[in-house]
Amino acid sequence: MSNIGIPAVGQLVRVGSWVGVVIDVFTSETSNKRIVRIYFVKNIYKQQPPELHILEDIENVLTIATADDLEQEIERYEKRKQEELEALRNQVKVTA
Repeated sequence: MSNIGIPAVGQLVRVGSWVGVVIDVFTSETSNKRIVRIYFVKNIYKQQPPELHILEDIENVLTIATADDLEQEIERYEKRKQEELEALRNQVKVTA
């Protein structure tokens, strides 16, 4: 089992370098394994849905995150988005 045990819905977690919020925890009817649905900051940035992870597969990299961790990750993605938009603007050669 994870170092943090079974995460609770609404808990902030870190899986490797990604920070997110636990949306759901359930047991698979077919495999009898615990499944954790996590909505990471990166998923929002990439416009992707929350991710499903088998708890036993991520237990070595699953830790508790803080609200500060979440805010730092949001800030990193916001900065990255602004840099990518500016790079796009810089590629414009012709204006209408």
